[in-house]
Amino acid sequence: ETLSTKRFGPELKRFTHLPALNGVQSWACFVWAYVLLKIFEKGHSKMPPITAYWKPAVSNSIGPACGMQALKYISYPAQVLAKSSKMIPVMLVGTVLHGKSYSVVEYTCCSLISAGISLFALRSSTKVTSKLAHPNAPLGYFLCFVNLTLDGYTNAAQDEIHRKHEGGSALHMMCWMNFWCGLFYVPFLFGLTNTGRELLAFCIQYPEAGRDVLLFCLCGAVGQLFIFHTIRRFGSLINTLITTTRKFFNILLSVLWSGNPLLGQQWVAVAMSRHARSEPAVLDARREEGYGIGTRVSCEATVDGVHHPAEIVERKLDKAVDKRLDEWVPASRISGLHSVGSGEGLSRASTAPASDLLAGLTGDQKMTRRLKRQFAEMHHVGPGVEELPPLDQHAEKEHQEKTKVKNVQSIELGRYQMDTWYYSPYPEPHASCERLYICEYTLKYFRKRRTLLRHLAKTPLRAPPGDEIYRSPPPPASDPGRVGGAIASPPLSMYEVDGKKAKVYCQNLCLLSKLFLDHKTLYYDVDPFLFYVLCERDAHGSHVVGYFSKEKDSAEGNNLACILTLPAHQRKGYGRFLIAFSYELSKKEGRLGSPERPLSDLGAVSYRSYWMRAILEALRDHRSAMSIKDISEATAIRTDDVVKTLESLSLIKYWKGDHIISVTQKIIEEHMRSIANQKTIDIDVSRLHWTPYGKLDGRR
Repeated sequence: ETLSTKRFGPELKRFTHLPALNGVQSWACFVWAYVLLKIFEKGHSKMPPITAYWKPAVSNSIGPACGMQALKYISYPAQVLAKSSKMIPVMLVGTVLHGKSYSVVEYTCCSLISAGISLFALRSSTKVTSKLAHPNAPLGYFLCFVNLTLDGYTNAAQDEIHRKHEGGSALHMMCWMNFWCGLFYVPFLFGLTNTGRELLAFCIQYPEAGRDVLLFCLCGAVGQLFIFHTIRRFGSLINTLITTTRKFFNILLSVLWSGNPLLGQQWVAVAMSRHARSEPAVLDARREEGYGIGTRVSCEATVDGVHHPAEIVERKLDKAVDKRLDEWVPASRISGLHSVGSGEGLSRASTAPASDLLAGLTGDQKMTRRLKRQFAEMHHVGPGVEELPPLDQHAEKEHQEKTKVKNVQSIELGRYQMDTWYYSPYPEPHASCERLYICEYTLKYFRKRRTLLRHLAKTPLRAPPGDEIYRSPPPPASDPGRVGGAIASPPLSMYEVDGKKAKVYCQNLCLLSKLFLDHKTLYYDVDPFLFYVLCERDAHGSHVVGYFSKEKDSAEGNNLACILTLPAHQRKGYGRFLIAFSYELSKKEGRLGSPERPLSDLGAVSYRSYWMRAILEALRDHRSAMSIKDISEATAIRTDDVVKTLESLSLIKYWKGDHIISVTQKIIEEHMRSIANQKTIDIDVSRLHWTPYGKLDGRR
């Protein structure tokens, strides 16, 4: 404001280079953020590409320039109050670009803000008018509106970048957005116009103006740190709320410092605008009072923006999360069930047991156990608590109560950041961290990234602390880019880690896996188990992508106790690879295997898919008659798992007290075509170097 209204030197010259200020400030902020980025986030590899920021940089370049030009025609308090209507373009952009809807209260608040701006602009004081270079106030307000509209697009684009690239940091966005902004300003300042050279000459001629420009750049550089951190951590709408809330104090500062007087009606306009901005927060507070724990509501989900039936299991006033698909939401995103239909009209699949759903869907039909099982498998419906054995019901209720709220929101493991799904009993103070930083080589966990970086600099370990028992074959020299069969890209390694010899590593692995497995009880007693850790291998080391564990001596003959593919590596075929590997070990042991029950929903899907393919391939490759026992011996799959899989494929019949296989090659080929697009990684058995536990003296 001082630069736009003050006269410099004995000639009383005005500073006429306001649009150039944003370009100068962009380069100052870029240099400032780049230095901080190199100091504090050196080596952090998972960042969005710098080209992701050029679109919001365009709107961020033009918008502030319009705001600077507006100061020629309106006073700073008028511009500040106009900017307090920023929620209007934010709502418009959200409606047009993202299809969002807003309540009547929110539209009413926007109307109050607009009315306040109109009342404020209705009449200006004589002192303010005399200060302006041109009394063309309507043009000034139009430029403010253009500024706000472009700001709304910038905010929407920033939120979209953070949604797509979770690894991006506030400093990274600040650095490269200012880089693009500064780059866009270069042709304007030194090509289309001569504003850049004129600005430099003016500051040399009038050092007082140069000091004001320098102060403007420094304040912007420091202030942007907080703005971008707020956007990264809380989102652009929260940043808008904070910035507009402080506008009233900016007006007071301008009145007291710069001598901009306000008329009585303009103070009324300020009060109207501030009241309209505070009303949604009051409404949210009232809403929160009406939603107690256990209340059934309809809630808008972040993943798809659609209302789903939900139950409030906990309340908190700040940002946090709940289990897997559950999440913490503000009260503004919740409505009563009556607003989307009665409770009976909503899907009950997420809360009702399978028997209730079947009863409602089939009327008076007789439900067979096979039909119930097929329905539950198709819809991923687990048994309700009341359907469990009496001894298990109490334990299940106790488990649900203890683990209903997640304690860690997300983790950073290597190049990936992952949202967690479930509660894990990490010790305090790590259990209450919003994000844990985990070393991908030792699986030690830290509260801060810089502590993790110090640990990585000290530890020599670059692979799991066990024996490498399998390494995927390299591509042939004649075709180095080949991928398929057992050849994987990146190459894979499997490590066997003894829970007794590497106790801390295995305990950390169990704590990590509990973040993504609901019913896992093994955390610290790892001595009786062997852990098979699958890693992607590169020049830097072996990076864990998943694992399975098995008991050294299983009384039930299980070949797998627990299995997990980390979310960042799912849908790559690693889950099926781990299952297949467990059966290859069973073949080496010369016995049949089966996983420990109960399986998680994702685990059950993976096993059904593996059993289906393995059995179909065995039937396809064996042209003569084949019994269930023959299939079991060929695949190492236990006979009851073979029978269930054949039943799901309708390839088995019960005749005269025995199960018989009824299948033709045509039917097999039809089933094989249905799974032909599944991603699979084969195992080259010749590269598996492993001896069953207990057959060598050193194995115990």
